[in-house]
Amino acid sequence: MESLIDVFDETWGRLDSAEPRRKLRGSLKLPFTVVTVEQFLAESARLHYRERAEAHRAMRDAHACPPSLQRAQVVPLPGSEDEAVAEALTAFAEGRIILFWNDRQVAEMHETLDLVGENEAVFVQLFPMKGG
Repeated sequence: MESLIDVFDETWGRLDSAEPRRKLRGSLKLPFTVVTVEQFLAESARLHYRERAEAHRAMRDAHACPPSLQRAQVVPLPGSEDEAVAEALTAFAEGRIILFWNDRQVAEMHETLDLVGENEAVFVQLFPMKGG
């Protein structure tokens, strides 16, 4: 049985905005009915890496965009999918990424996630504040 999970990135906008901005990262298909948070993070990081790599290639190959602008618009990629997975797992373990699974915050890497039915994963990336 294949499970489909919609994966979102959520960010907070301007200071006067009370509502977060949610962006669909993609839909992840997994051939499981139950996974650990660690497995899910790894698969999600692989999907995100592949999509970002494709966007980098498309931007680099675009003839309408000058090279100087291409470099300015592209966030650097990790060196490989494995590095992207390691970065995601480390960020979760250090609390720099928060995962909400069907509106419930998941805190432990070894927790299991039930993939039966419709599922939604929301990632919130935390950034340290300066000067406080």
